[in-house]
Amino acid sequence: MAHYIFIDLNGTLIGDSQKNLNFNQQHLSDFRKLVDELKSKKVIIGLCSDSPLEQLKVLSKRLGLDPTTPILAENGNLYFNGSEIISLKEFPSSLLEVAVTTAQKFADRKKITRANDIVAPEFGGEEIDTNTQWAIGANRTNSFSLFGSRDLIRMVSEELTIIFSNSGVEFGIDCSPEHNYLGLHPIADFRTGKRLALQWVLENDPLKPEGIWMIGDSMSDWMGTDNPSLHSCFVGDPKILNGEPNGVAKITDEVNVGSFKVSDLPALEGVNDILAGISGVVSLQAPVASL
Repeated sequence: MAHYIFIDLNGTLIGDSQKNLNFNQQHLSDFRKLVDELKSKKVIIGLCSDSPLEQLKVLSKRLGLDPTTPILAENGNLYFNGSEIISLKEFPSSLLEVAVTTAQKFADRKKITRANDIVAPEFGGEEIDTNTQWAIGANRTNSFSLFGSRDLIRMVSEELTIIFSNSGVEFGIDCSPEHNYLGLHPIADFRTGKRLALQWVLENDPLKPEGIWMIGDSMSDWMGTDNPSLHSCFVGDPKILNGEPNGVAKITDEVNVGSFKVSDLPALEGVNDILAGISGVVSLQAPVASL
């Protein structure tokens, strides 16, 4: 019976300060060796991120993964199972069009122009001047992302909250005006999106995986402890207060204790540390325990 490992992107494979997919070559070589080792033990490596599917396919290729590697995109709204794309959660297309129209309305009021749809800098995209421009995140189908000034993000967030509340459709808004970004998701508690998606994979994927490991860096990557077949792992020692005296820990003490493994190492190096730990457990064919 197969096992799955899904790996997050931002803050996990790519460090917080990293702006591209130029991985350390030694770490990348070690990663590929571990992938081959795990593959021989019927462990399949996949990706799970809020990023759109098209960008994650670019990442998969850069990592040297098989073209049929499973990918959960848009925070778990889309699942590529290696051969077909399955929509797990979606908005009516008419409401996504309303989101675009709303953004355009407020942008016109502020006299800022729409730039071409953009991809994140780590995928080769260019940042916009949010004082004079706004843009929509490219390649999304089951969610919506907006980049613009702090005022634009605030106004659009308030308007969309009213519109979607009146529509009767479940939604969640991830509004981070300090980063000039707004995300609209088809689930109220969008931070549980990955967990719900991986539970779906566990129950519905044709391979019927025996267990799934999620490697991430924040509470959005926490699988909980209710399902003994879902395991959480974290890189970059996220239980530390981000190196700042008044920083906020990315995971709680409870999550730290309840995780399969929390690595002190960052980014791809930390992912490799966790992959090696999973490989050791799988090879023993023993009940999974925390490391």
